[in-house]
Amino acid sequence: VGSDTHLLAALGNELAPLTALDMGTGSGYIAVALALTGVACTATDISEFALTNAQELAQHNRCEVRFVRSDLFSHVSGRYDLVLFNPPFGHSQSVKMSRWLDVIKSMIPKEHPVVRRVVFELVRPARARMLERFLQQVLDHLQPGGSVLLFIHRREVTLTTGWRREVVATDREFRVVRLWPKTTHSQHYSESVI
Repeated sequence: VGSDTHLLAALGNELAPLTALDMGTGSGYIAVALALTGVACTATDISEFALTNAQELAQHNRCEVRFVRSDLFSHVSGRYDLVLFNPPFGHSQSVKMSRWLDVIKSMIPKEHPVVRRVVFELVRPARARMLERFLQQVLDHLQPGGSVLLFIHRREVTLTTGWRREVVATDREFRVVRLWPKTTHSQHYSESVI
């Protein structure tokens, strides 16, 4: 678990939501950290392997987390006070590219600044498409007054222009950005119905 995960979990707990969705949970650390403070937490991941490990972490910590296998919001239901997302870093839809990324990451730790820069440049187009999908779909899963915490590269902050935003923390080239919808939920719903 890296400093990015620790930071997002701590900031999520500071907001004290009643309900939270940990999108792309990976190790499950964020979901477990929130659940241990009494937050009703749902955690998703596209990887069955990641979900198994996250479930084991929740069981080990004797906390209740609802786990859902999902590609972003494809199998997510409900609305949440807080949605946290630390987009995958170092994955690619290209099998060949994924193998190269795995080699790079196995030789040098993820926290190394050169690795972070190289991997980010390799996956930037795919991450941008994923973040755009996420930002389009998350509105349907926020409670009125709810917000999003994103851990993203400083150059990805521009993808959030359709949102009210506040940079709440920095970690080298990365930012934790808190987002709120610019429109109210009723405006969003009436526009989506028309």
